[in-house]
Amino acid sequence: MMIELFLKSSAIYILGLLARSIAIFLVPLYTRYLTAEQYGIVDYFLLFGNVVSVVFSVEISQAIARFYHDLSSEGDRVSYVSTGLIFLCIMYGVYFIFSGVFSTFFIEWLFDGQLSYSQFIFGNLSIISSGIFYYVQNQLKWQMRAKEFVLASLVNMVITALLSWYLLAAKHQGIEAIFLAQLAGNTIGILWSYKYAANTYQWIFYPKALKQMLYFSLPLVFSSIAVFTALYIDRILVKTLLGFDDLGIYAVAYKLASVVGIITIGVNSALTPLIYKHYKEDKMPKEIVRIFELFLLGAFAIFFGSILFSKDIIFLITTEPYYKAYILIPPIIATLFFSNIYIFLPGLVLEKKTKVLAYIAFINAFLNIVLNYIFISLWGLNAAPLASLLGAVGMLIVYIKLSQSYYYIPFRWDTYLLGFIGVCFFGYALSYTLEDGTIASFLIKSVFFGVAIFIFDFFLLKTLMIKKSVKKLRTRA
Repeated sequence: MMIELFLKSSAIYILGLLARSIAIFLVPLYTRYLTAEQYGIVDYFLLFGNVVSVVFSVEISQAIARFYHDLSSEGDRVSYVSTGLIFLCIMYGVYFIFSGVFSTFFIEWLFDGQLSYSQFIFGNLSIISSGIFYYVQNQLKWQMRAKEFVLASLVNMVITALLSWYLLAAKHQGIEAIFLAQLAGNTIGILWSYKYAANTYQWIFYPKALKQMLYFSLPLVFSSIAVFTALYIDRILVKTLLGFDDLGIYAVAYKLASVVGIITIGVNSALTPLIYKHYKEDKMPKEIVRIFELFLLGAFAIFFGSILFSKDIIFLITTEPYYKAYILIPPIIATLFFSNIYIFLPGLVLEKKTKVLAYIAFINAFLNIVLNYIFISLWGLNAAPLASLLGAVGMLIVYIKLSQSYYYIPFRWDTYLLGFIGVCFFGYALSYTLEDGTIASFLIKSVFFGVAIFIFDFFLLKTLMIKKSVKKLRTRA
């Protein structure tokens, strides 16, 4: 059954992505051995790396994702995937040379001279290795080899974690330690992923395939840059208007909140291949609704938990300079959820309306720039995630309207909105009513959170049991 296949696949992918997103779980280590300013510089470099990956990869991996299951033969798939990999390596090679020649400009302009030349070079190598790892590992996803996908992520995690700990704690190498650890983890991850997907690659460069993929992906470059701007302009403006110290605090909140982003990516990894494969079936829209509502129940439980426990978590795993980050976590989590609901709205992608996607993204980017500049300038660090949240909601409304016109899915948006408002009201009312730092308040919050999880589990089991009961009745009939 579709929903059971989705749940199984998404769980596996989420575990793999949790492993791959090792930076989240290394927050206690980073905040112990890096100052807020150093952490802010590292976060800013990673943002810079995301832009590099989008521009120089030309979103070729998304083209592979779209065409992979439409190709009629295994030979065609090999040709497309191999062509994509060769093209990707060439583009990253161009970037490495370019960044080396203009390294002084980048260091002074983007990082206020706070990076050394060696740190910049190692950082660039970590960016390139991460992009190639993402491409090679994703071939396992398109082949529906979820376990191998997770295993590659685990290898990457272990190498990165161990080397980060050694270089930071034992060698005290600071910023450079993070880049070196990521480079090593990505390199081993590439080799591991290639091992499992070796039959996918040959030294084939097929210009016709590249032309077709670029025709699809090039508009996505502009839309991805716009999406990136919408998602990360808050951090860029925090650095510009407030400095690296405040960015370091904001980055800690964002890293912890991005666990939610991992969940949505895991859902995307499981759902997207299913949609591409079955979207012509009559039952698919209703299946998407069922999956979305299960996703939403989990999202509400996580958001509720973030409101209740973000302060406790921040105080537990970080040091005093980062304590202010707790208030930022719930609105960032909400922003990430709203920014990723589009995965349940495939109409524009299925119709290959990439130009429309670009227009939506650019409008959203402009809105986020304006909102974040005004909010951060007037109210400081705490206002940044609220501006991004408003922008994400605006983009979602437009996206829903357009996507539904191409591929209608019977969502119950009024019910979902009431649920979100209820979670916000009850969560913040409970949080502000209870006295922080007491055992009693923690126990009370834990009870209410447990109830929220129970409700999620109840509806999950109810959904699955209904499907099993229907299947049994049909069998008897």
